[in-house]
Amino acid sequence: MCGICGFNWEDKKLVNDMVSIQQHRGPDQKGIFCDKNVSLGHARLSIIDLSIKGKQPMCNEDSSVWVTYNGEIYNFISIKKELEKKGHKFKSDTDTEVIVHAYEEYGEKCVSLFNGMFAFAIWDRKKNVFFIVRDKVGVKPLYYSIIEDKLIFASEMKAILLHEKIKREINKSALYNFLTFRYSPGNNTIFEGINKLEPGYYLKYDDKTKKGELKKYGDFQLRPEKSSARKYAKDIDSAMQMAVGRRLMSDVPLGAFLSGGLDSTYIVALMQKQCNEAVKTFSIGFDSGEGYNETKFSKFVAEYYNTDHHEFFIKENSFNLLPKIMWHMDEPIADFASIPTYILSEFAKKKVSVVLTGEGADELFGGYRKYKYLKAFHPYYKTMPLSIRRIVSEAGGIFNKSLFFKRIQDFHSAKSVSDYYLQLVSFFSEREKKELCNGSLAGRPDVDVVNPFFDKRKIMDSMMALDFKTWLPEDLLMKVDKTTMAHSLEARVPFLDSNVVNLGCKIPHKLKLRFNKEKYVLRGAMKGKVPRKIYTRKKHGFNVPVHRWLEKELKGISQELLSKKSVEKRGFFNHNYIQKLFNNYSNSKVYYSRQLWTLLNFEVWARIYLDRDDITGRHLAFDDIIYN
Repeated sequence: MCGICGFNWEDKKLVNDMVSIQQHRGPDQKGIFCDKNVSLGHARLSIIDLSIKGKQPMCNEDSSVWVTYNGEIYNFISIKKELEKKGHKFKSDTDTEVIVHAYEEYGEKCVSLFNGMFAFAIWDRKKNVFFIVRDKVGVKPLYYSIIEDKLIFASEMKAILLHEKIKREINKSALYNFLTFRYSPGNNTIFEGINKLEPGYYLKYDDKTKKGELKKYGDFQLRPEKSSARKYAKDIDSAMQMAVGRRLMSDVPLGAFLSGGLDSTYIVALMQKQCNEAVKTFSIGFDSGEGYNETKFSKFVAEYYNTDHHEFFIKENSFNLLPKIMWHMDEPIADFASIPTYILSEFAKKKVSVVLTGEGADELFGGYRKYKYLKAFHPYYKTMPLSIRRIVSEAGGIFNKSLFFKRIQDFHSAKSVSDYYLQLVSFFSEREKKELCNGSLAGRPDVDVVNPFFDKRKIMDSMMALDFKTWLPEDLLMKVDKTTMAHSLEARVPFLDSNVVNLGCKIPHKLKLRFNKEKYVLRGAMKGKVPRKIYTRKKHGFNVPVHRWLEKELKGISQELLSKKSVEKRGFFNHNYIQKLFNNYSNSKVYYSRQLWTLLNFEVWARIYLDRDDITGRHLAFDDIIYN
């Protein structure tokens, strides 16, 4: 795994600075290539072929094609063999060089060959064209900006911000979506003028005409095919065995994150079956009581499979890492699990350089409780007139005036499927955002995000497709990428192997949520491989004691960062609403903590990326961003 960057002019200092600010992504080798029309940079984390032959940027024999690349192509050996038959000569054992020669042979169509996680940029010197690509799921990030005929791109947005022409202006649509989803979906980022390359897209930029063309090269579409649950379970297990096997490819030590839940246990079971030695497993828990410490399950799994197990317990003051984490995140992502994932990554890096993780299983195989709730509510929504639903919800409001109950009222009074979905998942409802922002954020960009998914498909298919294409790539996978790469640790995701995803798209939703059981068909694949104690567990997310922090240790810091003076200076939010959250906190800690945590994450991010001229400092603490 690595950090990449580049632009369409020559500037050795800028490209060096862009590589340096991403050095945590690849501390093993630093490389740049500059010419009159191009500057490419690379920070390498050596995983395959540790020799100097793997150094990037890398070129072909006549130096007409250059690449800077971040990721892993798991089927590169088979592609390499085909290219060798066609006469291509290789000087290394890397997957990087396969990309160069595949582009030479197949042009833009080369991306359809790759099974892996990747973001790369090719400079075609003969055609004067940049070819910039992100993988179909979006495991690896890639940001870019085109301003005044200048193209600039990088693995992390902070590298792009080093360019003097890039202004740090807030994209209000992205801010609105952040308040809804706790991240910004789609191609927008929090900054005007900087975009994300979306999953399954490439950007072709012609340096002669100074024009860029965005094109979707690949996608995963739901195409349900009838078959038995037993047949699909068998197919899943076969595909997952191959997916895990591919991800054991490494010239450095590897292991797995083990939560003791269904997905990570299954991955460890498949790893142990294919490894010649004990799998290194890593777990984490909070010193905050039973509800926040699940290490008893991970320890049970580790003993069951006889893994080389390592566990770490997080102290109460771990929230002090938030400024460091927000620096690594690039833009505000208010994911509760960012802190434990960051700490677990630091802990695991002491033993390994690669870990396998369980992301993707819930979105692909129906693992969230909200799927059950909305599946049950949908018939009521379709058959019960809006006027009746409003009467029922308003009657209940006579006895309960809490914000949480108002959200329930809004849910029952929704006018569309998109509306009631948003009422369920939004951290701030539409009504709450209007009060928080005094109407300063116009439009409904969150509706624009979800509307395309609620078409003629079944409600379950719609929800899983939406989560797979928004929440998974731009929250969950970004959280994992940024927190692992902060410690030069590569995370691999077997559930997001192309073959597994294609198979998941064929399975009817009725086999994913059956007998009111989440991930029904996936559980069938695990049967006999995962101990019954884990197999029968209910889904249990990673509980983080945010509401305790905000009530005690983090209370003073939060009030300082979200003070009236600070909020009014920032100019986005109404402090009266925020003060109401603090005043009523004890009435509904879980509900209010979600909103306060979201606002706190934004303010911490803003003080790092909006208020500071120097954004190169990565070892930040609250003392560095609290002003006297």
